[in-house]
Amino acid sequence: YKEYIPQLMNLSPIQGISQVLGELKDVYTLIVISSTISSPTTEYFSKYDLAHYFDEVMGGELDRSKVVKIKMTLKKYNIESKQAVFITDTLGDMREATKCGVASVGVTWGFHEKERLQRGNPVAIVETPQVLPGAIRSVLQN
Repeated sequence: YKEYIPQLMNLSPIQGISQVLGELKDVYTLIVISSTISSPTTEYFSKYDLAHYFDEVMGGELDRSKVVKIKMTLKKYNIESKQAVFITDTLGDMREATKCGVASVGVTWGFHEKERLQRGNPVAIVETPQVLPGAIRSVLQN
């Protein structure tokens, strides 16, 4: 974390993400589920004025397993797995969402490249934030 966190803090959010998060927040409950402890995420969100878009940050201090946290979220918000979408930039996250019956949408501006994300059988892979709301609507309407 000594090297990762300072690097993270210097990465600006992808262009257009604030507007898209605002659009999504008007319709959906937005929760971050991370393996990393919550404090770097909340610090990053504060630095870039993104915190108000998210209802909750569930970090590694809660549980290391994203499967556990996805199940906790479904129970807490009283929703079925088909009513949720997991937005991610990693193949491993997609596999964990699948274990919970939750569809995933891959984003290419993060950790894994498009070809690797495709191996997780996401319902969609998006290359810009602007198409994310449409991908989410498409998943939840089916």
